[in-house]
Amino acid sequence: MQGQQGDTRPTTSDFAWVQHTTPGFLISANRSRANPHSHSNASAAGLRLIVALQGPIKLNFDQHDFRLQPQQQAQVLLVNLNEPALFQRHCGQPGIEQKVCMALDHPWLEQHGLPELGSQSALARLASRHLAAMQWVASPQLTRLAQQMVQHHAANPLLARIEREGMGMLLLGQALAEIGSPPPDRPATPQLNRRLQRVKALIDSGEGENWSLHQLAEAACMSSSTLQRHFRRHFDCSVMDYLRGQRLESARQMLLSGQRSITDVALGAGYSSAANFATAFRRRFGQPPSACLR
Repeated sequence: MQGQQGDTRPTTSDFAWVQHTTPGFLISANRSRANPHSHSNASAAGLRLIVALQGPIKLNFDQHDFRLQPQQQAQVLLVNLNEPALFQRHCGQPGIEQKVCMALDHPWLEQHGLPELGSQSALARLASRHLAAMQWVASPQLTRLAQQMVQHHAANPLLARIEREGMGMLLLGQALAEIGSPPPDRPATPQLNRRLQRVKALIDSGEGENWSLHQLAEAACMSSSTLQRHFRRHFDCSVMDYLRGQRLESARQMLLSGQRSITDVALGAGYSSAANFATAFRRRFGQPPSACLR
C-alpha cells in the first residue's frame, strides 16, 4: 500500500519481496512472524488484491472491516478504491502470516482490457463502486500459485524479476477468472433465508449499523466469505454496500431534520472526512448533502 504514515509495526519478516512490474502494477509477497501491533497508511485509488495463506489477517479501508482467516485453502479479498482511502491493519496476537498482495491502478486495468469486458462483467461492476469488495475461498490452483510466490527465491536478480512478474500475472489471471466464474447457484434453504433476513433486519433496524462484516457473519452463524457470497446472491449487492446505503439513508434523514451539521453526520456515518462523505452522498442521491439542509 502507498504513502505510509504513523507506521509502527514490530514484526520480524522471515522472507518478503516487493516488485513494481509495470507502471501501475505492484506485487508483494511475505512470510512474517507478527507480534501484536497496529499500523496505517494512505492507500491510493485502484484495485487491491490480497491472497492470505496463513493468518488471521484483520484490516480495513476507511473503517470498513475485513477479516481473512484461511484454512486448507487460501482466502482472497478484492477491494476497489475509486478515491484514496485510509488503510489500517491490526494484529492482536503473535503468529505467522503469509500473504500475496497486489495493487493495480485503474489506468493499468483499462490499458489491459477492462473496457472490453463490458459494463456487466463482475470486474467492471466491482471497479465502478468505491469500497466494493469480493471475498472468497481460493481454488487449489490459486492457492498453489500464492504458495509458490511466497516461497520464491532466485539467485539472479534479473531472473527473479522475470519469474515473479510471470507468477504474479498468472495469479492475477486466476483470481479474476474465479470472480468471473462463480460456483453454480444452489437453492437457498429456509435456514439460510432466515439467517440472511436476520442480517438484513439488523442493518435495517440500525442495531447492526456500526457492526463489522465479521460481527454480522457471527450473528448469522457463518463465515464472512459465506455471508458475502449468499448475501450478494440473495440481495444483488454486497453486505457492506447494503450497510453503506443504509448509513447514507440515515444520514440523509438526519440532515433533513436539520438537527446536526454535515461534519457531525459524516463522522456518525463512518466517514473519515466531510469531503469523502459528500462524494459518496452525491454518488448515491445525485445531490450534495447541503441540498438536504433546511
